[in-house]
Amino acid sequence: LDAERSREVLARIVREARDAGLLQPAAGALAARALLGGAVLVVLLVVGWTAESTPAALVAACVAGLACVQLGFIAHDAGHGAVSGGRRGNAWAGHLAFSVLNGLGFESWCESHNAHHAFCQDESRDPDMAVDVVMSLTPASAERKTGLGRRLLRYQGLTLWPLSLGFAHSLRVQSLSRSYRAPGQHLGDALLLPLHYVAWFVTPALLLGAGFGRVLAVYLIASAVMGVYLAVVFWANHVGMPAVGEGHALTHLEQQVVGSRNVRHPRWLDFVFGGLDFQIEHHLVPSAPSPRLRALQDITQRHCLELGLPYHEETPARALASVTRHVQRIAREHGA
Repeated sequence: LDAERSREVLARIVREARDAGLLQPAAGALAARALLGGAVLVVLLVVGWTAESTPAALVAACVAGLACVQLGFIAHDAGHGAVSGGRRGNAWAGHLAFSVLNGLGFESWCESHNAHHAFCQDESRDPDMAVDVVMSLTPASAERKTGLGRRLLRYQGLTLWPLSLGFAHSLRVQSLSRSYRAPGQHLGDALLLPLHYVAWFVTPALLLGAGFGRVLAVYLIASAVMGVYLAVVFWANHVGMPAVGEGHALTHLEQQVVGSRNVRHPRWLDFVFGGLDFQIEHHLVPSAPSPRLRALQDITQRHCLELGLPYHEETPARALASVTRHVQRIAREHGA
């Protein structure tokens, strides 16, 4: 596409979305999710921390991990200014849902996530593609590996999903590193991240008399479930889609569409993905709240098809299969 034409079409998409009322913050819907999800999470954690039945505690911890991701989706909306009309409201929502609840520094995450949106699928500048330590998503990443990483590369098709059990912990380590490496730049994170560990470890011991072993077990189990859930939702968005530089230069509009994959499913499953299933819409109009992305699809899909851009959608099963096949192909072709 011509760069000017690309900018015009993207501006038209945003204008039509605004005229349709799709860019207004979805405070009501997201507040309802927060209240319901928060209440459910508290009940689950109390059961997990205090239940005499081990199976009951195990189930509660697993479902608590799912609830944590659901509440984390609110932070994602907040990072794009879609929770409140004011910056302060979005900041508080983001910090509560990310920094305190999930142990992910909201400010440092926003910095990284904004870079991902600006340079989607650009291996040299998209932070979400910087996973060389445990996985290679591109041929260039695979070729850079040496030593142990090179030897493990051939097995990444087998380790992809088992490694997702530690995905939440990996994100927390990255967050702590970014937040405390520049505490002045991420002051909110530096101040609030310790509250995450107070809430998950100190509170149950003081208020409920829960033993450290039980508290730690609940945290690790919930985090493992979180990791798998996050991997399923996030990796389906871009892994295996064309990277920038593969073939020809792309305009910003093309880069966002070509590098993203939507997940197609019945409407009643929308809540499972927190809006990230409409990844093309999200990347073209990031400020659109997640509850309105399905409606936004009518606008974005029409413009993409008119321009002849590939509008890529797959069912959840096919999307995850595509991710797995891509990782296996990199291992097969570059892991020798």
